[in-house]
Amino acid sequence: MVLDNIRVGEIGAIERTGRVISDSGYRPSQSFVIQFLQGLYTALGDSIIGVKQVGWTGGNPLFYVVAEADGLIDRNHWMCLQADEQDSSFGVVVGTDNSAEDSENTALGSQVLQGSGVTELMHGPVSFISESSISGSDAIIEVSRMFFNQSGGTITIKEVGLYARIAGYYVNLVPPPPLLYSTGRICLSRDVVADTDIPDGYTLTVQMMVKVTN
Repeated sequence: MVLDNIRVGEIGAIERTGRVISDSGYRPSQSFVIQFLQGLYTALGDSIIGVKQVGWTGGNPLFYVVAEADGLIDRNHWMCLQADEQDSSFGVVVGTDNSAEDSENTALGSQVLQGSGVTELMHGPVSFISESSISGSDAIIEVSRMFFNQSGGTITIKEVGLYARIAGYYVNLVPPPPLLYSTGRICLSRDVVADTDIPDGYTLTVQMMVKVTN
């Protein structure tokens, strides 16, 4: 199960005064899409599988995910969520489309990208609130990201998700040639959420908790 929490506040207010404009609280979501299971399959089976990257349109080649290839692949590139600030290509991502969720979604419907333009948000770094911790009968991982609206207007968030940076190849060869090694991006989850307005000069904090319950 994945839970998400969306919080809006003034820039700096959360740290200084605790002034939060809105807070959804954690709520169940119906997140994971097929690419999550495909990525997990490569790890459990040490196998290669073709997946649809973020932005896949049908004409692009599949990206063949590998857990490791003869020690050539940095493990930090395998299903990594920990994006740096100003990097909207992976990690916790947000968007403005509320079309129905589908287990075959390969991306958000309309992602809000990094920047200070009229449809953009400044992206903070992705951080882990907890790493594989136990809370009662639950095992949880929590990840968080803050977004800053410097666009000059209000941006309404309608969807949230997780994009992972992955390692692999654009050709299905076993073993794959080392020179063809690359990194890609896949969508692990997408959720449509209640419309959340982010006024200019305000922050958006998205926290996502992956929970396994006994």
